[in-house]
Order: sequence, then structure tokens, then C-alpha cells
Amino acid sequence: MTTYQPELKRNILDELPQMDPKKATKLLLKGLIVAIVFGMILLTSRSIASYSSTYKNIADLQNNLNVANGLYGYADYLVQQQQIQLTVYIMSYQVAIVGNLARVGINIGLVLMVLGFLALAFNTTMDDKSRKIMLVFACLLLFVIIFTTAFSGISISVTV
Repeated sequence: MTTYQPELKRNILDELPQMDPKKATKLLLKGLIVAIVFGMILLTSRSIASYSSTYKNIADLQNNLNVANGLYGYADYLVQQQQIQLTVYIMSYQVAIVGNLARVGINIGLVLMVLGFLALAFNTTMDDKSRKIMLVFACLLLFVIIFTTAFSGISISVTV
């Protein structure tokens, strides 16, 4: 009599040591694309927040000109000032929400890249030098993930 053995689900960590190099490269590229997209979202969000004061100056000037030209009265001027201030607050505060969501997306992309590099490092068909380089890249990315997660003030900038 045989007993029923349920089939265990295999996840990506189970496949990592024997992953096909093409699949590992696809994983690496997917992680890179995810990190780039969320990085662009983060930079756009920070740019919007940094230009909120410029928007306020331009909107205040337009509001003052509209009152001076008689397009609307003082009561409408005050309503417009409140709308301008609310918009500036939203522009400044959105970076807290969007920025944190983008950081999560960037970290997910970096984790996918680490898994791709580890799969390439575990691949026995590659030469030892390439495997060591892939392992070093995976370790460097883990180092970046740890320090950017633990310390929010750290950023990496590359200039050419």
C-alpha cells in the first residue's frame, strides 16, 4: 500500500541553484527594468515637490495680477490664495507617499536582480571567474539594499 505524498510547490528559491542562465538573465533584466521605472517615479515625485515654491510664486503673481486688472474681487482673491496654498501643500506632501511606494518598488527590483545574479553565480556551466563576479554583484546589491533600507538619508548618485 502506498501513501499519498502531496507534491511540494517549488518557489524561485528552490529553483535558484539549477536555474537556466537565460531565465536568470530574464530575472535580472526584469529587476533592472522595475528598479529603473520606480526610480524615475521617485525622481519625478521629488522634482514636483522641489518646484512647489516656484509654482506658488507664479500662482501668487497671477492671482495678484487678476485682482489688479479687476478680473475678480478681494473675496475671490482670498479663495484663490487658499487654493494655491492647498496645491503647494499637496505638491510638497506627495513625495512622502509616492516616494515611499517608489522605494518599495526599487527594492523589489533590486531583490529580483540579486536573485538573478545569485542564479548566475550558482550556475556550474559558467567559468569560475564569471561566477565569482556574479556573486560579488549580488553581494553589492544586497549591501545597497540593506543600507538604503536601514538609513533613509543615504542615496547613490552616479555622475558622468
